[in-house]
Amino acid sequence: MSHFTSEEDEGEDLTEFIEVPDDESVGVQQMDSDNEDDNANDDENDADIYDDEQGPVEDNSCALFKGHSDSVYCAAVHPLKIPRLVLTGGGDDKAFMWLVNAMKSPSLDNASLSTAEIPQLTCFTELKGHTDTVTNVGFNFDGTLAFTGSYDGSIRIWRVPSTISHDQTTMTPACVIDGGPEDIEWAEWHQKGNAIVAGSSDGTVWMWMVHDNASTGVVTSQCLQVFAGHDGAVHCGGFTSDGKFVFTGGDDGTVRVWQPKTGVCRHVFEAHSAMVACCVGSHDGDLLLTGSADGSVALLQISKKRVLLKLMHHTPTTKGDAGKMTSNSSNNNVDMDEEEEGEEGEEVGVAVECVGFAPETSSTTSSSSMKWAASGGMDKTMKIWDLTSGTCRCVCTHDGSVVALRWHTSLPIVCTTALDNVVRVWDARSGSLLLRLSGHVDLVTNIVFAPAISSQRELYHGVETMLDYIVSV
Repeated sequence: MSHFTSEEDEGEDLTEFIEVPDDESVGVQQMDSDNEDDNANDDENDADIYDDEQGPVEDNSCALFKGHSDSVYCAAVHPLKIPRLVLTGGGDDKAFMWLVNAMKSPSLDNASLSTAEIPQLTCFTELKGHTDTVTNVGFNFDGTLAFTGSYDGSIRIWRVPSTISHDQTTMTPACVIDGGPEDIEWAEWHQKGNAIVAGSSDGTVWMWMVHDNASTGVVTSQCLQVFAGHDGAVHCGGFTSDGKFVFTGGDDGTVRVWQPKTGVCRHVFEAHSAMVACCVGSHDGDLLLTGSADGSVALLQISKKRVLLKLMHHTPTTKGDAGKMTSNSSNNNVDMDEEEEGEEGEEVGVAVECVGFAPETSSTTSSSSMKWAASGGMDKTMKIWDLTSGTCRCVCTHDGSVVALRWHTSLPIVCTTALDNVVRVWDARSGSLLLRLSGHVDLVTNIVFAPAISSQRELYHGVETMLDYIVSV
């Protein structure tokens, strides 16, 4: 029997008390091209990229965000295709909203993609007010609001303007949520309404409702629940995709599932022996995929309160070229008490830093073969798992610890970033490397897929698909 079998659950749909507008087409209008900021063509964007240790670095990017004065830790892309706004936050206590304008590339005029366009990035506005590192940013489901969360313990709500003008260089928050947790480790919007859930290092998880009165322009917030139960920091979490539950993972090695309306903890999963570093929900809302500092990955079922699979991501590594697939290990159960050393006696970490479910459907493969997941860890590998059989399909090696991964929304493609400053794109079916993208000269900590700018379509293994862009920070 497939592990993915689920049944109706008594959980309550959060959308029952979330105000969901009838018209989901609300968005932002594209800025008039006649008013584009000349700074988008700043000469410094054309400067050579140079690493103090490695020398010149080949820049594969087609556009560059420059504005932060410290490390950039988070990014989000506007959920609608037009306009294309990117939100970033960093260690300089600031957030920026960037406008991505379509620009025809002269170098592609005579290429096969003759009508292809590349993005030209302009700093639209600066979002000020935080007094510590901005750790999380995000647009709500219809792109009318955005939030920024910070180590200063506050979440600031920003109204995305209906008309974009470069005369507006800074924005005032529409609402400030403070007086809550000690800090904001992570935060996430609800997928269908204006609710936000956030976790803190103080062991608490908070949920607010953001009320947006479009007619008066007034935005207010209301604390709905404070979920308490974790012993230590809460490192990851979110809403299930069906809106019925909130899930969280923490320092205490547990994954907890909460009822949003009552604040009651529905179940505590104890699948790991160390900190839960990452946790994501499945497309149907019934499964959770978690990764831990003990090197394990767990597949959890909410409705039946079961641990379906326990997978060991960390296996003994062999020296090889990064960016190439290594042979699978037949033994995924590794003694975690045994220290492992890499090249020149360097200790290899065991923690799983990122996990992700494959897209629910794919036109390139049968639905059954897409019941896959990916995990990335400090052992410098990303692994593709078959969740039906519980086996590792392939192992993709990197030159540094893998800290973030993102599946394509419809194709068997995984994008990863590692502490070697490189972004890689992999074919999950074979483990082969499709793209190696360089340009960063320091650690890349986050990646997001951006919607395609060009209306040009190209073929991927015979399937027509949009030309996507990747935002890395």
